Amino acid sequence: MLMKSHSFLFASLFALIGAPSVFAESAASEAPVSEPAMAQVPVLETKHLIKVLDTRADAGSRQQALEAIRVAADAGNSYAMYNLGTLARQSRFKDDDVVKYDPGAALMWLTRSFDAGRISAAFKIAVVHRELGDPLEAMGWLQVYNYYLKGGANPRPQKELGWLRRGPVADLMAKLQDDLKGIGEADIRARTVALLEYHGTRFEAAPRTPYPPIDDCGVKRPPKGFRASIVHPVESSMVEIVAVVEPDGSARDVFVLDSTPDAMTVSAMRQYGFNVFCPKSEDAAERHVFLNWNFVNTGNPNRVR
Repeated sequence: MLMKSHSFLFASLFALIGAPSVFAESAASEAPVSEPAMAQVPVLETKHLIKVLDTRADAGSRQQALEAIRVAADAGNSYAMYNLGTLARQSRFKDDDVVKYDPGAALMWLTRSFDAGRISAAFKIAVVHRELGDPLEAMGWLQVYNYYLKGGANPRPQKELGWLRRGPVADLMAKLQDDLKGIGEADIRARTVALLEYHGTRFEAAPRTPYPPIDDCGVKRPPKGFRASIVHPVESSMVEIVAVVEPDGSARDVFVLDSTPDAMTVSAMRQYGFNVFCPKSEDAAERHVFLNWNFVNTGNPNRVR
């Protein structure tokens, strides 16, 4: 199936490149592809991730929570693998007592996560490779990500794909094109095909990790023209947020999982996360809601969207 789809990939992938637009919107982290059977793997308890991210908690309890995520990852949970890779790639944890900055571990866990069916891991793999100075590998992984977002061998309608021409995907593509000046398209094609044939085959065959139960939650959109003010330019990125929801449906606390360049941006994203709302619940058990946002540099050194 992969070999039949290569012509589609290279005929349309580079058409996504263009000047990134300035916008803010929620974006699904998983695109619809043909779904294998659901995996018989443990559902990851989000409370463990919350504990790791909560730097107010003691180091011992955070370490136990991190170990619980590792256990789930070793048992085949692609979300646990993704979380471990996401945590390890962040320089903001360089001085943390529990989470250690380790781009090598990040690549290992993110690659395992993609092979296990987590499509958004491919984007982060591309980001890490660029950070490590390997733009060719980064471009290959970004094209793999784009390929599956576009529907793989069963392309989605173009009208559904306009957001790919904007935001962090297009921004990273443009940067990599600049990094790869002098590198022939044949080299990029060969690397992308190799990644699709090896990792794409595993991704397509992977049983999907079951989602945790989902409530009918939403988020109040920011006012038109919403901007987060910061003090220096930042890289466009995908910002992942997890909110802790009270029985009355309001967010009690918000944690930023990754892709945040500085403390001021973390604060702005946390503030936005408090706009989550969910149905009221008679159950006093803690609920968690994940948000995925495209975080886009406007080119103005003091304003981002």
